[in-house]
Amino acid sequence: MLLTGFYGKLPSHGDFISRRLPREFLDHWDEWLQGGMAHSQKVLADQWLTLYLNAPVWRFLLSDGVCGEGIWYGVIIPSMDKVGRYFPLTFAGHIQQKVSPMKLMAECGYWIERLEDIAYSVLDDDFDLETMEQDLNKLGNPTIRQVDDLFAGSSTTKMHSRPHLQVTLDAGKARPLQAMPAITEYLINKLFNSYSFWWSQGTTQIQPAFLCSEGLPALPAFTSLLTGMWNEGGWLNLGNAISHTDSATLME
Repeated sequence: MLLTGFYGKLPSHGDFISRRLPREFLDHWDEWLQGGMAHSQKVLADQWLTLYLNAPVWRFLLSDGVCGEGIWYGVIIPSMDKVGRYFPLTFAGHIQQKVSPMKLMAECGYWIERLEDIAYSVLDDDFDLETMEQDLNKLGNPTIRQVDDLFAGSSTTKMHSRPHLQVTLDAGKARPLQAMPAITEYLINKLFNSYSFWWSQGTTQIQPAFLCSEGLPALPAFTSLLTGMWNEGGWLNLGNAISHTDSATLME
């Protein structure tokens, strides 16, 4: 497994920079970013620059087939080159082994937080590319376990003629909430051929959010990543998440 790669603009460099990301990924990713940037600039007009520079750092996970084979995961941050041309900077890792995207997302939480810290470092006045490379090397790759019994059938089982789903819970500490990741992943796989997850801690202007899209988000949906105006971007609002305290009370 290669170390996390990156692609985009750095304030310390005069043009695009790319390391350790294959052409197959970049062809899909760059086309999407170029289209999203152009569309958002057209739609947002004079507001675009302020919204772009203050947009959240988005963490993402792409299922197999979105940008080639295997799962891609990482963060994307608003950036620019040293002559003032704006374009996001992407940090991305790749895994080809059979893993559950939802379990991977859950297990790499600490790792992706550290990756986000590294991403923010590009905005420092004393930023140094080789220091960033050393930080990425120290971070390494997230620890990925093979699919376990909880997720083993979520993406491979054919839909039964009657949609009755069953998940075995942990003996001795069974809680209904334990089944939700497996059921959710099963249903997403039936809804989409390939999909992407997006989540952020938000900003002072945009609330934290979790997003799920078939493939990469369409152009209007991309613009919403900058504005937080989900309805205008075609995102279906499913309401507010249940807090851990509320869910524990509801699901015991």
